[in-house]
Amino acid sequence: MRRASLEEIKNLWLNKQWKDDDDFHLYISSPFCRVACSYCVYKGKLINFRNEDDVKQFNNYYYNFLPNLIDEFAEVITSRKLDSVYFGGGTPNLMSAELMREIFDRIPGFKDIPIKGIDLNPAYITKEQIDVMHEYGFTLFCWGVQSFNKDSVKHHNRSYVSYERFKEIVEYTKTKGIYQSADLICYLHKYNTEDVQIYLDDLQKCMDLDLDFATMAADFHTVASDQNLGDLFVEASKDFVRNSENYNLELDLINGAEISPRKPITRAIRKGITGKQFLTEILSYFGSNDFPEAISNILALGDDTSMYEIMSYWPRELFYITKRLNNEPAFYVIYENIQSINNIESYQEPAKPARKAGPAPSNMANLRKMLNLNI
Repeated sequence: MRRASLEEIKNLWLNKQWKDDDDFHLYISSPFCRVACSYCVYKGKLINFRNEDDVKQFNNYYYNFLPNLIDEFAEVITSRKLDSVYFGGGTPNLMSAELMREIFDRIPGFKDIPIKGIDLNPAYITKEQIDVMHEYGFTLFCWGVQSFNKDSVKHHNRSYVSYERFKEIVEYTKTKGIYQSADLICYLHKYNTEDVQIYLDDLQKCMDLDLDFATMAADFHTVASDQNLGDLFVEASKDFVRNSENYNLELDLINGAEISPRKPITRAIRKGITGKQFLTEILSYFGSNDFPEAISNILALGDDTSMYEIMSYWPRELFYITKRLNNEPAFYVIYENIQSINNIESYQEPAKPARKAGPAPSNMANLRKMLNLNI
């Protein structure tokens, strides 16, 4: 790993030899969260809007650091047509509707980007925010539901949103013609086979809402401790989706799509959506913190969360991370000019199972230690 200057990174992008069929995506980091969900390994920086120092940090990021970084890369952003932009977190909808406008307006040619996606916590969403995102042409809302089981989410310190409230949000968003998905997690309550039925009930509720797709995952800490539970989650998911009336398994759709392959995710996609449509119109962005799996050209801008950096890459050519040091961007090149990736190890893959199943600790230093991360 070597440190690179801002000018070097910009010049790399501006002098990149693009192929005609290369894609180009923009990722914007929203690194703040109101609470630390104990299952999450993408924890944001905790923000308390009643704390003056926290508010100062939040405002400094959104009114200074991020806009300045966007300005620095404006020439790169406009050098080639963007296929998509994605706002990830953290919790992007901690931005007010007014602040959303300011950030969207700062990105050159924002309204012309064909695919615009965003991670959203339904517990904090407002009608005004939905209206603004619709005005700016957002095409995909990814709702971080995780579970409709109150005990499961409260057990992990996550803000709860009821099924009834989520239904209201989904129905309003449907009037805007925006694609919608829900993220679900298995093994958040008992950390054993009993949780599978809770998870399947959650998945059925998402299907009842006629969401465009659902992205399903098993709690990392639980399956790292017991691979059998991981296998059970995968098989139960496959069986449930394949036996449903209105949804297909992403794995089945991608295998039949005439498009560059990517690593399948456990995901249920509403019938009527083809594999090619899903990969080119709905969720063309495919981010990864694992360089060997990177298949997209992604320019990532922002501040790192408390665990994972902002990762930019060109498949088989370049992989660098962005951090904020002394309120200035710092860039570190991990891989460059790699033609064969068969023997490259995953950048942040844990060397051993993280711990026994159960709630993750809230202390990030302990979590880093368990995952053997020296970052």
